[in-house]
Amino acid sequence: MRLFQAYRSFPWNPDIVTVDSLDNAVSLIAPDGDIDLVDNIKSAIELGEAELQDLEIEEDDGIVVPARHLKSIHNHVFPNQGWITQFRGVPVIHNHHMTPDHDIVNTLLDVMEKNSRIYDLDNLEDWYWDFSTVHPFRQNNSIVGNIVVSVISNFLCDTYLVALEEGVDISGQCGTLRSQM
Repeated sequence: MRLFQAYRSFPWNPDIVTVDSLDNAVSLIAPDGDIDLVDNIKSAIELGEAELQDLEIEEDDGIVVPARHLKSIHNHVFPNQGWITQFRGVPVIHNHHMTPDHDIVNTLLDVMEKNSRIYDLDNLEDWYWDFSTVHPFRQNNSIVGNIVVSVISNFLCDTYLVALEEGVDISGQCGTLRSQM
């Protein structure tokens, strides 16, 4: 269930692809090839996978993504940027979407934490949609969101999913393009 429909002025569905390996997922998440970024993304996914494996998640509980984990991922991937540990304090327009007021980002993430349980890939797509709508960081939200999507999709289904940004060339890199899961 998408929680924040009212914050989108036009319909949007993420383009989500299935990839056959962690390396292909990372190459789509960090298409510029920056070696440090690639290494940090890969290690963040591996750490997330290990953490999920260590948790004893009951089928009825679902997976919850707390705001503090989003900050940890962002800080892990971008360790040398001091503003990382904070959510955005400015308005942002991203792909023609005016994000919710920055003063309510923490409140919206609390709502997500309480109401977004991920049991399957449909719930995961809804989580990504809500996360992208809130756009909690000034920059690099798609990287953080994709790390979460890749970790959880691999945990649930032994496959990596990646949500593409507009203009990403996927030829020869991944499986079926999915606009809806």
